[in-house]
Amino acid sequence: MMEQNVPRILLTNDDGIDASGLEAVYERLTDIGDVTTVAPATDNSGIGRVLSMGRSTPLTFGDGTDSIEFGPPEYSWEVPFRSHELGYEVVGTPADCVVAGVSALDIDPDVVVSGCNPGPNVGLSVFGRSGTVSAAAEAAHRGVPGIAVSSTNVELDRGDFAVESDFVSQLVQFALRTDLFDDVDYLNTLVPSSVPDRVVIAEPSDSNNITADIDPSENCFRFSHTYFEQLRNGNGVDHRVGTDRHAVGQNEASISPLTLREGPVESASLERFGEEYEPDVTRSPN
Repeated sequence: MMEQNVPRILLTNDDGIDASGLEAVYERLTDIGDVTTVAPATDNSGIGRVLSMGRSTPLTFGDGTDSIEFGPPEYSWEVPFRSHELGYEVVGTPADCVVAGVSALDIDPDVVVSGCNPGPNVGLSVFGRSGTVSAAAEAAHRGVPGIAVSSTNVELDRGDFAVESDFVSQLVQFALRTDLFDDVDYLNTLVPSSVPDRVVIAEPSDSNNITADIDPSENCFRFSHTYFEQLRNGNGVDHRVGTDRHAVGQNEASISPLTLREGPVESASLERFGEEYEPDVTRSPN
């Protein structure tokens, strides 16, 4: 039986429950807490904070198929899951997993950890796109501290993650014994695969890592993750000092403390629109 002061940790990712980064983090976190994994059955990289409610593809386990149904009167939908040696395998998105872990399961987590993702989730532009970071944000929206962790190593089939998992273990322990999450809702953490020279508190960079061009021979748009390509080529790390992207090139671990407190800003132009708006009463419904 776990002691009452042992932290309860909900673990998820966007690479799927069989990903080596998740397994490494799970094994390390079980040394410090009661860990329950609720993770996607398959790779959901780049899906952001999408719920299965919004997906048009069927949910499947093996050869079985379950269509997504959403509508009155319940306004609900079903997402299949099954037991796994690490916890629960869910045919859903990272956000689905966090919602289920916080709401449906008797976990009451002290913290949600998402990762470890192979390749760094760098910059503001990736936060809404990354399933790893979005899982931590989903936790924060539900009042649970979230920690997203990514490796700066872009070798997707690497099976170690020892440094990254040790780092996040120490970070979880520190966060839960201090007042860190009094003013911070979630963290985006980038860790090198070799022992970092130091830890920096980093501002998310303003770079955009995805581009597209037209491939006339295939009659399609071809999208590229330019930052990963640059990292593999040994460049692409030059950026403003103090940002997460700069830290990647310095063998540093970077932590970006993030909040959800985004509110409206003052806009004189919109106030003027409100004053100038004239409703067309002839188009109003009867």
